[in-house]
Amino acid sequence: MKINDAVKKKAVEHIVYEIMMFEGTSHKLLSGIQDQFENNTVLESFAIHSRNLFDLFYIKKKFKDD
Repeated sequence: MKINDAVKKKAVEHIVYEIMMFEGTSHKLLSGIQDQFENNTVLESFAIHSRNLFDLFYIKKKFKDD
């Protein structure tokens, strides 16, 4: 399956978003959030984006176009 430029561009946008969210949430967590609810929501977001990046870079792909 040949991937066109539009599909590649969209994939890059998703990857950049995941990296930005990973970086942003990690900085926010390191800043020392006082509110427990805010800390929990940022921590959950950090975990989700960390997992997405881990799966992207380290999990063996099932399909040729993954």
